[in-house]
This record gives sequence, C-alpha cells and structure tokens, in this order.
Amino acid sequence: MCLLRWHVSVTSDLPDDMIIFVHGPDYHQNLTLSFGESMSWYFCQLGRVYYGEVTWGSKNTTVVLYNDHIKRFCGRFKFGIQHCYWLITTDGFYVSRHNSPFPNSDWHFEAPWS
Repeated sequence: MCLLRWHVSVTSDLPDDMIIFVHGPDYHQNLTLSFGESMSWYFCQLGRVYYGEVTWGSKNTTVVLYNDHIKRFCGRFKFGIQHCYWLITTDGFYVSRHNSPFPNSDWHFEAPWS
C-alpha cells in the first residue's frame, strides 16, 4: 500500500524540440518534447533520486528532478498524490507544487542551463 504517491511532470516551454532522458531506480524514459508537450511518471517510495538529462540545440544539462531537496518545493505532505511540476524554459529549470500559469511566485528557479 502506498500512502504517499508522487507524480512528477516535465513540460517544455522551449521554442524548439528538446530531448530528455529521465532515469531513476525504477523509471527510464527517453523522449523528444516540442513546445507545450509534457511527460510524467508516478512512484511511491521516498528516498529515490530521479535525474533528467536534457538537450536543447547545443545545450546539454543534467538536473535532479526529484530528491529530498526538490520534494520540499513540491509536496504538501498530506495523504494521496503529491505533485512536482517542472517547466523547462530558455533561461533554465523551474519547479512547483502547482501546475499554475508561468511566471508567478509558485515557480522556484532551480537551475540554469550549463
């Protein structure tokens, strides 16, 4: 039985296609996302780490999509599904517990493109 289930969603706000490879202990996915497209997955166990390797044109960055640091920007820590939304923009990577319009104060800037 899973008391705290996590849902992680990644959306592209980039003008051109991007490639994302998400990997963790029980999930591996390689996708091309166009502007406005999303990908997502669910998991139950805390203490997991999920990474995203993102390529956009000549830029390539690896970002942690979920760990103990990131979950504090996402979960409300009630029973049920906890949401973690990511938005990838031209200036970097934003995370929020709400899938709200961007930009606003719900979105936390987590990492720039390297």
